[in-house]
Amino acid sequence: MFRFRRRKDKILLIDDDEVQLAHLAELIPMKYFDVITAMTGSKGIEIAREEQPEVILLDLEMPGKHGWRTLEELRADYRTDRIPVLIFSSNDDFKSMQRAFTSEAQGFILKPTNRNTLVRKIRKVLVLPWWERLLNKIKNVRLE
Repeated sequence: MFRFRRRKDKILLIDDDEVQLAHLAELIPMKYFDVITAMTGSKGIEIAREEQPEVILLDLEMPGKHGWRTLEELRADYRTDRIPVLIFSSNDDFKSMQRAFTSEAQGFILKPTNRNTLVRKIRKVLVLPWWERLLNKIKNVRLE
């Protein structure tokens, strides 16, 4: 019997808090995802360039290069500009949420979260590129 093995999607977690990284990694089902972690924005950008993850979960409050600056640099680099980014933060103020939705992030997840919410939001951003490719194919079809 032949079984189709689906490639696992890579998720990059960028957070300066080791406990938070471990907690997030536990919430993500390893059956479907490979998790990569970075503890600084600079290291996260470096890993994103090398590993090309399907999704990045990015904390806002980090020493050195904070989350907004990290997002700007990810978007400015042709190697990482199309990787979906979900902002993951405990900042529940309206300004942070609004900025996440008006920036080039694909969503906002409030800390702490549960497995269902996290996986649902990750899967949602993973489906978007598939739809974009499908729509582009449809646009390029010529009716004869």
